[in-house]
Amino acid sequence: MRIQLMLVPGPLLDLEVPAGTTVLGLARAAQAQNTDATIDWVFLAKDREVRVNKRKFSNTSEIDATKGYVGSIVSTPLTAGQIVLIIKRLKGNDGSAGVLTCTINNKGYALETPDTIANVLKNVVGIDPATVATVEVNWEPARLEDLIGDEDVIDVTFIGDDVAPIIVDGQPFDSDDAGKLAAIDAIMEL
Repeated sequence: MRIQLMLVPGPLLDLEVPAGTTVLGLARAAQAQNTDATIDWVFLAKDREVRVNKRKFSNTSEIDATKGYVGSIVSTPLTAGQIVLIIKRLKGNDGSAGVLTCTINNKGYALETPDTIANVLKNVVGIDPATVATVEVNWEPARLEDLIGDEDVIDVTFIGDDVAPIIVDGQPFDSDDAGKLAAIDAIMEL
């Protein structure tokens, strides 16, 4: 079954796991499949607030409904299509976490609140904004100071990048291997 795992703020992973997997099992799968060794998914699942489809899950095997928990990261099985959020930091007066998603250079990210493109590149993606040559949001020219909105598609080119994007039916695709495959898929759908 496919489950989305998001670190808020941070990357979004789309994982294939066996039926009946728990949040802790999902975190272990993310740890095994993720190429970013700086993220300890298991520790974060045990230590931070976890929500499944925006509903609170306990970090232990106990489910205390009086505290608003509807499941446990240890014992409650997930079902296909669910979205699991691991919240590193909370913002807002009510303690709730507002989550928006965006795509930056074909990679998904989850953010706790809207922020500028420059801040997200620096603090979430780990890219120095000073190395950015151009930015497009939803295929329109943008500035690093612009805010990222929910489900924005952001394309960033860097100083020294001289490879033009592949354009299919007006939609740009990166010139890397993933972009080429996406462009081929787009051509096949025409």
